Formats: sequence, C-alpha cells, structure tokens
Amino acid sequence: MKENSDMEQGTIREQFRNIVCFFILGYCAFFLGEVISAATVDIFAGESTWLSAAVVTSGLAHVVVKLTLPWVYHKLPYYVKIALLLSFCTAGLVIVVVPNSQGARLLGMTVFESGRAMAEVVFLSVTAFYGDLALHSFVTGGGLGIVMGAFYYSGT
Repeated sequence: MKENSDMEQGTIREQFRNIVCFFILGYCAFFLGEVISAATVDIFAGESTWLSAAVVTSGLAHVVVKLTLPWVYHKLPYYVKIALLLSFCTAGLVIVVVPNSQGARLLGMTVFESGRAMAEVVFLSVTAFYGDLALHSFVTGGGLGIVMGAFYYSGT
C-alpha cells in the first residue's frame, strides 16, 4: 500500500514539473518574439517600405520554417535542435541591435523569427512525449508570453 502512494506522489510530482517546465518554455518562446514584433514599428519608424518588408519577411520566415523543418529536423537529436534555435534567436537579436542599416535589421528580424518558428516546432513536438497537460501548459505559457511581451514593450 505504501509503495502505491509513493508511486502516485512521484507521478504527481512529475506531472507538476512537466506542467511548470512547458509553461516556462512556452512563455520564453513567445515573450521575446512579441517584444521584437512590437518593436518593429519603432525600428523602422517613418519608413513604411521597410516596415512592410519586415512584416512580410517575418511571416514568410514562419511559413517556410514550419513547412520545411519537420521534414529534415527529425533526424537530429533534441539538444542539437535546441542549440540551433537558440543560436538563430541570439544571432537575430545581435543583428537587430548592433548595425545601423535597415537592411541588416531586416535580416536580423528574419533570422530571429526563424529561430522563434523553430522553437514552436521543436517544443510542440516534444509535448507528444509528455501528454495533453504539457501541450496545454505550453500553449498557456505562450499566450501569457504574448500578453506580457506587449505589456513589457509598452511600458505598462
């Protein structure tokens, strides 16, 4: 009887850990992306051509990554996938912040959005191993990340 209750406690503890971890992953995957999306207007202030190009290229990056990545990404181990998406996000942020040219900033936003789309694909595929609660907590964390990213950027 005692073994049964210990097993239930372990299962509850694991479920709680999975919920918290996937919530944090979802939050992190969407928070910074929302800040970058909101900052697009300020980055390309007064230049409607560059702003339009930024919106189109970020959307296009998402579509291309989400359509092509699952076909080639499944052969790589998860630590390589996560290293790739982190390097894309980091490189994109550096490219957006450091140069003064609008073309380089556009490239940085595209690289960052590609990394963000990779994060969605990778983390959503990982939820298949952990059940529905992991998926729900990832999506909930992502939703909160979107809302908090917009609030963070607006300064409220």
